[in-house]
Amino acid sequence: VADLTNLSKSIQILYVDAAHGERGNPSNHNDNFSSNPGKAKPQLQSLILKSPNPITCMESWSDGHRTYLVVGDSLGGLMFWKLSMSKPQLNMSQSVSALRASRHAHGNPGNNNNESSAPRLTCKKLRYIKIASLEDPTETRSAIACLKYLGVRKQLFVSTKEIPPINIAAMSYDDSGEVETTCFPIKPAQAVHCINVDAIINKSHHDPLDFTLDGHKDVVQSILPLPNGDLVTAGGKLDATTKVWPRAKLLAATGIATDQGDTASIISMLDAAFPPVLKKADTANLAGYCFGMELLEDFKRNNSDDGNKSRRHNPRAFNPFAVAVAQYNVVKIVI
Repeated sequence: VADLTNLSKSIQILYVDAAHGERGNPSNHNDNFSSNPGKAKPQLQSLILKSPNPITCMESWSDGHRTYLVVGDSLGGLMFWKLSMSKPQLNMSQSVSALRASRHAHGNPGNNNNESSAPRLTCKKLRYIKIASLEDPTETRSAIACLKYLGVRKQLFVSTKEIPPINIAAMSYDDSGEVETTCFPIKPAQAVHCINVDAIINKSHHDPLDFTLDGHKDVVQSILPLPNGDLVTAGGKLDATTKVWPRAKLLAATGIATDQGDTASIISMLDAAFPPVLKKADTANLAGYCFGMELLEDFKRNNSDDGNKSRRHNPRAFNPFAVAVAQYNVVKIVI
């Protein structure tokens, strides 16, 4: 039981370390690389990350040369990681060996065994967010159900599932001392909350909550951004609906002026004061109950010269697309 509990709090990252095979198994030079002597077969490496509580979902994205990973858990926790590839730090004996190998490689063009240039995967904890109840910040009433990152506005959509109240002081925190833990009160306990990622990563003192989507009767288990800026959310069995939230309403909730509206019209679109809670989507039921959703874009139109030109002149221009939804043993495509 203890092993299963520890396993539920772990994430395994697999990556390729091309230099490891060169150092660890010289015989690999003859395996599958006989036509290119001196190069080793890359080996698959494993890195384990730990979470304070059982993991329920995760999401990753790239921002420039940086890659981020956020992990949600069963007690309303969000752990933010930064992943990067770095060169290994060699000690004196390793440096001498690497220098000799480099000199030998210069004398033998067929041998290019330079360990010092091999990248290593490093993971750094940035912040641990603990979802708390707005009515009673000393307890949590939410588990993390699913996550979806929207790179256009650097927003993270967090779907929460209501659970029995649990005292936060009695919970497991990150005890390594490597990361700051911050309580984040929200309302309602079960909804889709849109948070500003920059405010989280940069440890801003501003409220990271942009708005909340509260239009489903059951927990939202799938979120899908569309190319036209709209957002699709899919509820659970007790709700059995997929709703489409329009781009203009999402921008208004974020506080960004739309192309058509002024400040007065933007405020009138919202269902509550800032940070607003949106309850009504434009499309009440796109496809019914589903397990997951994926975007299907028009490949030919995306790779045509006309399509590329239109996107360059108008970043908001989009090509036709469809949405594939999984319903038990059926995949339904909605155009």
